[in-house]
Amino acid sequence: MSDTYKIGLASSRFQNKNAIVTGGTRGIGYEITQALLVHGFRVAAVYRGNEAAAKDAKGKLDDLGFGDDHIKLYKANVGELEDCKSLINQIEKDLGPVSVLVNNAGITRDGFLHKMPEQDWDAVMTTNLKSVYNMLEMVLPGMRERQEGHVINMSSVNASLYPMGQANYAAAKAALEALTKVAARENASKGVAVNALAPGYTHTDMTGGMNPQALKNIEAQIPMGRLAAPEEMALGVILALLTPYTTGQIFRMNGGLHI
Repeated sequence: MSDTYKIGLASSRFQNKNAIVTGGTRGIGYEITQALLVHGFRVAAVYRGNEAAAKDAKGKLDDLGFGDDHIKLYKANVGELEDCKSLINQIEKDLGPVSVLVNNAGITRDGFLHKMPEQDWDAVMTTNLKSVYNMLEMVLPGMRERQEGHVINMSSVNASLYPMGQANYAAAKAALEALTKVAARENASKGVAVNALAPGYTHTDMTGGMNPQALKNIEAQIPMGRLAAPEEMALGVILALLTPYTTGQIFRMNGGLHI
């Protein structure tokens, strides 16, 4: 287990609290799940359809000593409100009240806007943006009632870099950042912090599918000279949780790409 995750372990305020990570069995989401487990959370990791990845993630976490008392996997389409209702009901039945929500589920359907099929626009908006509304709709009332909660929405460096071929993705992530700030204003007086993490280019399946030369060109523009490791983004989530007085902020972790 990487020492990267061990910051703040002296704090006991995370112990036995419940967290949800959407898209929590692959890439950055898996690393966030692991980081939260290390810090004492019970985690509900949500996935949509990749059974093989979910099984692999559960096996690795079991090997690390996190059994069913610590980690539970849930299959759901968080882009559908009814799925989210059933999901939250089951998680609260299994684990109890939700203290932390990490909205990490995301997809890309790249293409130039004048050629983009409507279904590609809708798919990205549904998974990357509407899912966040759906999950907030389900967890915010309980957090407000208990006057305690943290929401972290996963944005992207491309919310503000505006790359060609990602009109749908950039629009969804930019809207997500606006939603984060409004939700932070609305819920701060009720003890609920809402922030976003905007990762730069990171070694995941998403970047793994990019043209190798295009990826090299991007890497050459990053002042730190490399892509991020997924566990570095997971550390960003933990740092956000360790700052309870902070809300409505976008934590930008991109190696200096967007200075």
